[in-house]
Parts: sequence; structure tokens; C-alpha cells
Amino acid sequence: MTQYAGVFRDLVRGGMERKGFSLRELCRRSSLDPSLMSKVFAGKRNPPLDDAAIEGIADALELDCAALFVSVGRLPDAWRGLAQDGELFKKVDDLVCGRLRPAPRVKAASRSAAGTSKPPRRQLPDELL
Repeated sequence: MTQYAGVFRDLVRGGMERKGFSLRELCRRSSLDPSLMSKVFAGKRNPPLDDAAIEGIADALELDCAALFVSVGRLPDAWRGLAQDGELFKKVDDLVCGRLRPAPRVKAASRSAAGTSKPPRRQLPDELL
């Protein structure tokens, strides 16, 4: 088994519990073989690595697709551009490896006065811009 299998299983199980899905329901919605996924959950098989399977699971469970790709040891296609921007890659690598501290989060201004129900937009730390 890969070192990532446990992370994948935990993410998927959590999503299944949150959505109230059985294994068969997840497999039906993501076009996967229930036998394969049963073996993945039992630790007898590695998680699927193909894009369609990972994206199908993420869609069915409303999980972050990038997090699911990373949980199986894959780099999402959308992140491949990092390799072409050396400065950005270095900053992300430093952040991930603990050599760079993330910028402190700024608390959102009170929305009660404005009466809006929109959540505040998340922003990237200055180090990543």
C-alpha cells in the first residue's frame, strides 16, 4: 500500500459519512467498482490513480478535488504550472516544508451592519502572490 492510502480513505469515508452515502451509492455516483473500493477501504488495494476516478469521487462527495489528488500522491493538473514559475514554486515549497510561515489571517469585518449573508472571500497569503 502507498503511504497515502490512509489519507485517501479518511477523506473519502468522511465525505461518505457527511453525505450519508453507502459504499455502493458512492460507487454508483462515481462509476467505480464497489469491489475495488471495498478493497481500498480494507487496505488491500491502493486508491485509484486515474483522473476520472478521483474526479468522480470528489464530485460525488463534494470534496476538494485537489486535496483528493494530493491524498493519493498525485499533483492536480491545475497545479502543474507551478513548475514553470520558479519563484512561485519556491514559495509554495517553502510554505509546505515549514520554511516559510503563512501570513496571519485577517478577520473579516462585521457583516451584521451591512446585512449581507455572503461569506468573506479567501485570499492567498502575500508570500504566494
